[in-house]
Amino acid sequence: MTARLRGTTVPVKAECVWLPAYLVTIPMFERGIATPFQCSVDGMSGAFAMFAMPESIGDDAPESAQCPPRIGPDEADAIARAALVAAILRRRRKSATAQLGDTESVELLRWPYWVFYYRRRNRAMDVRVVDAATGGLVGNKIKLGLLDAFRAAARTNATTEGK
Repeated sequence: MTARLRGTTVPVKAECVWLPAYLVTIPMFERGIATPFQCSVDGMSGAFAMFAMPESIGDDAPESAQCPPRIGPDEADAIARAALVAAILRRRRKSATAQLGDTESVELLRWPYWVFYYRRRNRAMDVRVVDAATGGLVGNKIKLGLLDAFRAAARTNATTEGK
């Protein structure tokens, strides 16, 4: 793990959590040549990321970790296309000919994150989230998506236990 959890005490608990993510494949046409481009959209928060590790992806999540995505495949496709158009517009100085083709696939996968739980001095709990595939600390969008998944799971458990 490459992430550094600075300024924290020893975690009270750590667990691996699998969150839904969409792998979106869109061909990018440049100078008449189509190149399939893959990116990811987080299934909880809608966070977009340029994708660099498709061979590292599998759907190895345990059955107990199957949390449903908050956004659907159509919304994930729209987020990916908008973010790629913005990226193309930002780099227009280098290549004015890049264009996106029709989306080839939107595949739902599960992505692993390590969640470290800490107790603060005021006795409140806090979490640090590390991408289990890359070892990097995640941004706030992923952390908020993870907390939303925890809330949704708690609501589901509360309603099923109350019956």
